[in-house]
Amino acid sequence: MEKPAAEFRARRNHMAIVVDQNGGAAGLITIEDVLEQVVGDIEDDHDFDSDFDIEKNDTLGGLVVRSFGHIPRRGESVMVDSIRFEILNADSRRVHLIRVTKTGTIGQA
Repeated sequence: MEKPAAEFRARRNHMAIVVDQNGGAAGLITIEDVLEQVVGDIEDDHDFDSDFDIEKNDTLGGLVVRSFGHIPRRGESVMVDSIRFEILNADSRRVHLIRVTKTGTIGQA
C-alpha cells in the first residue's frame, strides 16, 4: 500500500475517505492533514477560529452530541462559538451527516 502523501500526489486528490478494518467509513482526511503531521499546524482561510476543547472531543460528531446533550435528530441544529451545526442525517445511535456553517466572529453577540 502506498503512503498517504504519495497516493495523494499520484492520484491528484486532495481528500480521501478513511476506511476501518470492517470496510466502513471511519472519517475524512485531507492532504493538509497529512502535511500537518509532517510539518506541524498550517493556518489557512478554511480553519475555524474556535475554542473547541480537543481533549474532550475527538470527533466532530462527539462535539455535536456533547453540545446537544443527546443524540440529535435530523433537522436539529446547535451553535458552538460562532459555528452552526445542522444535523442532516442521524439515527438513534449516531450522527451521520452534519452541515457546518460559520456565522460570524467568535465572541460576537
